[in-house]
This record gives sequence, structure tokens and C-alpha cells, in this order.
Amino acid sequence: MKILSASLTYTLGKSLYVPLTSRSNSYTLPQTRGPNFLLPSSVVSSLLLVRKIESDPTGTDQNSNNFDDSEIRKNEKCLLPPPVSQMVPSYPLRNDGLMHPSADMLLNEIRENWTGTKSVVFAGEGEPTLRLETLKTMCQQITSEYGSDDFTMRIVTNGLVLSHMKDRKSVLDDLKQNGVHELSVALMTSCKKQYDDLMKPTSNQLDDGLSNSHSKLCQIIKDATAVGLTVECTGVDHFFVNKELAENLADELGATSFRWRPYFP
Repeated sequence: MKILSASLTYTLGKSLYVPLTSRSNSYTLPQTRGPNFLLPSSVVSSLLLVRKIESDPTGTDQNSNNFDDSEIRKNEKCLLPPPVSQMVPSYPLRNDGLMHPSADMLLNEIRENWTGTKSVVFAGEGEPTLRLETLKTMCQQITSEYGSDDFTMRIVTNGLVLSHMKDRKSVLDDLKQNGVHELSVALMTSCKKQYDDLMKPTSNQLDDGLSNSHSKLCQIIKDATAVGLTVECTGVDHFFVNKELAENLADELGATSFRWRPYFP
């Protein structure tokens, strides 16, 4: 039986989404949206394919034709199964350049699906900056091939990997020079305790009994705006989160907008 070939990348509107990893150093974006958050079946198919390829350390099982997503595609939308990978520390993964899916695999898909693209978005299940080396390589190559005037390049991030880097401002500037226009950062709330409860960051550095992740995240937003990146802050619309305080904090940090995503209990 011929199995439908799945894609690593997926398109929503005129945006081409590029998931680099299923691994994360906090709750993933789908997890934060709630247990009944439904995604388009094509998106779920792509994210599960990333999991499959990423789980093969030898890199031998790279053929998407071996991935049967026929059951997934029977429905227009479906749930993404719970993560299979344990959360990792807030540092770029070692040997990133040797990991899969490789930059070449993803770039080939981008080339095949480029027509009509107005935005390239590094997002998905996991945290893209965990694969910082691959992220930089891809940004540089995309900009080299397509310029930077006719589309935007955005990174959807929890900000925690960058926030733990001593040279974070230099890294942010490097991303900007290689074509990144915008960061979409999960600020979530103005409250440190709420942030820890909502995101479950892996940071074990404590400040007054709480992780210092929220404080570091606020600094990365400042640093990103300082190097000229546009920053959109995001949060999930819980009844217990004071949205006005969160929006005011984002404004103070230099973010240009705040987007609230619905929660699906």
C-alpha cells in the first residue's frame, strides 16, 4: 500500500512554518493551550514526523514516505498526542548541526513550498532556539536565496534559551543581521509564580523561592528590542491572569504588541 508522504513544514495562510525540534525546556506551546486544543491535521502530521525523525539518532530513517499519517488526515483537526521527549535544560543542544531533521532537509522543503510565501515562521511543538546553530544557518540561507524585502522571518519562542546566554545580545543581533525581523515571545503573565506554574521552565536557578526564568525573560525582550527586533508578546487567556498588568509589562519592556490565545480546557 502506498503511504501518503508527509511534510516537515506546513503552511497556514501565506506563512510557511518550520518546526526544528519537538524538544522543549518548558511546556510546549500546544501544551499551554490546554488538553482540548485542536490543530489542523496537516500540522499534527508535520509535528509527529519531526518527532519520528528526531528520535532516530542514526539519521537513517529520514524518508517521509515511511510515515503513515492517513488516520490523522481523516479529520480536519485533531489533538497532538502528549510529548514523548523529556524537557531539556535551557541551553542550545550539543551537536545540533549533526541532528535531524537537518537544515538541508528543511531548506529543500522550503524551496519546494516557497511560492506565495509572505512569512517564514520558526515554530512548532518544541523550542526552536534549542537548535540555535541550525536556526542561524537556515536564516542565513533563506535570506541569501530570497532576500529580506518581500517576506518577514519570525521566531516563536519561550525566550528561555536566549535568556540564559551571556552573549545573548550578540546572538540576537546576529539573528537580525541574518534576516530575522520579529520574535514572538511567550511572556504569559506579569507574575513570576504564575509564570512558573503556566510554563514549568526547567531552570533550577531560584530567586525568592521561584525560578528566575520570568526575570531573565523580561531582560531578553529588552535586549531584542534594543538590537532592533520587533517583539510580540503572547499569553494564554486564563481567568486568573491579569491581562492588563501583563500588557503593561510588555509595553514597558519595549514590545510592540500583545496577543492572547484562547485556552481549551
